[in-house]
Amino acid sequence: MNVKNELRIIRVIFFAVSVGLFVLFLISYFLVKQKGALVLFTPVQLQYFESVIILLSLAGIPASYYYHKKRMKHLSLEMKPVDLLKSFKSSFFIKLFLTEGLGVLSLVGFMLSANGTFLVIFAIFMVVIIINYPSYSRIADDMQISESELFNTKRLD
Repeated sequence: MNVKNELRIIRVIFFAVSVGLFVLFLISYFLVKQKGALVLFTPVQLQYFESVIILLSLAGIPASYYYHKKRMKHLSLEMKPVDLLKSFKSSFFIKLFLTEGLGVLSLVGFMLSANGTFLVIFAIFMVVIIINYPSYSRIADDMQISESELFNTKRLD
Protein backbone atom coordinates (compact mmCIF):
# COMPACT_ATOMS: atom_id res chain seq x y z
CA MET A 1 0.00 0.00 0.00
CA ASN A 2 1.39 3.43 -0.79
CA VAL A 3 1.67 6.45 1.49
CA LYS A 4 -1.21 8.42 -0.05
CA ASN A 5 -3.62 5.51 0.41
CA GLU A 6 -2.58 5.11 4.05
CA LEU A 7 -3.12 8.83 4.64
CA ARG A 8 -6.52 8.64 2.94
CA ILE A 9 -7.54 5.71 5.16
CA ILE A 10 -6.51 7.64 8.29
CA ARG A 11 -8.56 10.65 7.26
CA VAL A 12 -11.63 8.66 6.22
CA ILE A 13 -11.72 6.84 9.56
CA PHE A 14 -11.16 10.14 11.40
CA PHE A 15 -14.11 11.75 9.60
CA ALA A 16 -16.29 8.67 10.13
CA VAL A 17 -15.61 8.75 13.87
CA SER A 18 -16.19 12.50 14.06
CA VAL A 19 -19.43 12.43 12.10
CA GLY A 20 -20.67 9.35 13.94
CA LEU A 21 -20.03 10.99 17.28
CA PHE A 22 -21.85 14.14 16.18
CA VAL A 23 -24.83 12.13 14.93
CA LEU A 24 -24.95 10.32 18.28
CA PHE A 25 -24.94 13.71 19.98
CA LEU A 26 -27.90 14.86 17.89
CA ILE A 27 -29.82 11.67 18.62
CA SER A 28 -29.19 11.86 22.35
CA TYR A 29 -30.00 15.58 22.49
CA PHE A 30 -33.35 15.21 20.75
CA LEU A 31 -34.16 12.04 22.69
CA VAL A 32 -33.58 13.83 26.00
CA LYS A 33 -35.45 16.89 24.77
CA GLN A 34 -38.49 14.75 23.87
CA LYS A 35 -38.49 12.14 26.62
CA GLY A 36 -36.39 13.60 29.43
CA ALA A 37 -33.95 11.57 31.50
CA LEU A 38 -34.09 7.83 30.92
CA VAL A 39 -33.25 7.06 34.57
CA LEU A 40 -34.18 9.12 37.58
CA PHE A 41 -31.11 9.44 39.77
CA THR A 42 -31.11 10.68 43.33
CA PRO A 43 -28.86 13.74 43.78
CA VAL A 44 -26.21 11.59 45.48
CA GLN A 45 -26.23 9.01 42.68
CA LEU A 46 -25.99 11.75 40.07
CA GLN A 47 -23.06 13.32 41.88
CA TYR A 48 -21.22 9.99 42.01
CA PHE A 49 -21.94 9.34 38.34
CA GLU A 50 -20.69 12.83 37.37
CA SER A 51 -17.56 12.33 39.46
CA VAL A 52 -16.73 9.04 37.76
CA ILE A 53 -17.17 10.52 34.27
CA ILE A 54 -15.10 13.60 35.14
CA LEU A 55 -12.29 11.48 36.62
CA LEU A 56 -12.27 9.21 33.57
CA SER A 57 -12.10 12.30 31.37
CA LEU A 58 -9.27 13.82 33.35
CA ALA A 59 -7.32 10.58 33.12
CA GLY A 60 -8.28 9.51 29.59
CA ILE A 61 -7.19 12.53 27.57
CA PRO A 62 -3.65 12.77 28.99
CA ALA A 63 -3.27 8.98 28.91
CA SER A 64 -4.11 8.84 25.21
CA TYR A 65 -1.64 11.64 24.43
CA TYR A 66 1.06 10.02 26.56
CA TYR A 67 0.61 6.65 24.86
CA HIS A 68 0.74 8.20 21.39
CA LYS A 69 3.85 10.26 22.13
CA LYS A 70 5.60 7.28 23.71
CA ARG A 71 4.84 5.07 20.68
CA MET A 72 6.08 7.76 18.28
CA LYS A 73 9.31 8.22 20.24
CA HIS A 74 10.23 4.57 19.78
CA LEU A 75 9.96 4.58 15.98
CA SER A 76 13.13 3.83 14.10
CA LEU A 77 14.03 6.48 11.54
CA GLU A 78 15.49 3.76 9.29
CA MET A 79 12.01 2.37 8.65
CA LYS A 80 10.32 3.00 5.33
CA PRO A 81 7.79 5.86 5.38
CA VAL A 82 4.91 3.46 4.77
CA ASP A 83 5.97 1.36 7.79
CA LEU A 84 6.29 4.51 9.89
CA LEU A 85 2.80 5.48 8.75
CA LYS A 86 1.38 2.09 9.74
CA SER A 87 2.83 2.48 13.23
CA PHE A 88 1.47 6.02 13.39
CA LYS A 89 -1.93 4.79 12.24
CA SER A 90 -2.30 2.22 15.00
CA SER A 91 -1.16 4.64 17.68
CA PHE A 92 -3.35 7.47 16.36
CA PHE A 93 -6.40 5.22 16.21
CA ILE A 94 -5.90 4.09 19.80
CA LYS A 95 -5.75 7.75 20.84
CA LEU A 96 -8.78 8.62 18.71
CA PHE A 97 -10.90 5.68 19.85
CA LEU A 98 -10.10 6.23 23.53
CA THR A 99 -11.22 9.83 23.19
CA GLU A 100 -14.30 8.78 21.24
CA GLY A 101 -15.20 6.12 23.78
CA LEU A 102 -15.09 8.60 26.62
CA GLY A 103 -17.18 11.01 24.55
CA VAL A 104 -19.79 8.30 24.01
CA LEU A 105 -19.73 7.58 27.74
CA SER A 106 -20.47 11.22 28.47
CA LEU A 107 -23.37 11.14 25.99
CA VAL A 108 -24.74 8.04 27.70
CA GLY A 109 -24.50 9.93 30.98
CA PHE A 110 -26.44 12.78 29.41
CA MET A 111 -29.15 10.46 28.11
CA LEU A 112 -29.50 8.75 31.46
CA SER A 113 -29.62 11.90 33.59
CA ALA A 114 -30.43 14.84 31.25
CA ASN A 115 -27.70 16.75 33.08
CA GLY A 116 -25.95 19.45 31.03
CA THR A 117 -22.60 18.74 32.68
CA PHE A 118 -22.26 15.68 30.50
CA LEU A 119 -22.77 17.81 27.38
CA VAL A 120 -19.93 20.09 28.49
CA ILE A 121 -17.69 17.05 28.93
CA PHE A 122 -18.76 15.80 25.50
CA ALA A 123 -17.95 19.20 23.98
CA ILE A 124 -14.45 18.98 25.47
CA PHE A 125 -13.99 15.59 23.84
CA MET A 126 -15.21 16.90 20.48
CA VAL A 127 -12.72 19.78 20.69
CA VAL A 128 -9.93 17.32 21.50
CA ILE A 129 -10.91 15.17 18.52
CA ILE A 130 -11.04 18.17 16.17
CA ILE A 131 -7.67 19.42 17.43
CA ASN A 132 -6.19 16.02 16.53
CA TYR A 133 -7.11 16.33 12.86
CA PRO A 134 -4.52 14.25 10.97
CA SER A 135 -2.97 16.87 8.68
CA TYR A 136 0.09 15.96 6.64
CA SER A 137 2.35 18.26 8.63
CA ARG A 138 1.11 16.92 11.99
CA ILE A 139 1.61 13.34 10.86
CA ALA A 140 5.11 14.09 9.62
CA ASP A 141 5.97 15.91 12.86
CA ASP A 142 4.73 13.01 14.96
CA MET A 143 6.79 10.56 12.90
CA GLN A 144 9.83 12.89 13.17
CA ILE A 145 10.33 13.17 9.42
CA SER A 146 9.75 15.99 6.97
CA GLU A 147 6.70 16.17 4.73
CA SER A 148 8.89 15.80 1.66
CA GLU A 149 10.34 12.55 3.06
CA LEU A 150 6.84 11.31 3.66
CA PHE A 151 5.74 11.89 0.06
CA ASN A 152 9.08 11.30 -1.66
CA THR A 153 8.41 7.60 -2.03
CA LYS A 154 6.58 6.07 -4.94
CA ARG A 155 5.15 2.66 -4.04
CA LEU A 156 6.48 0.88 -0.98
CA ASP A 157 5.22 -2.62 -0.17
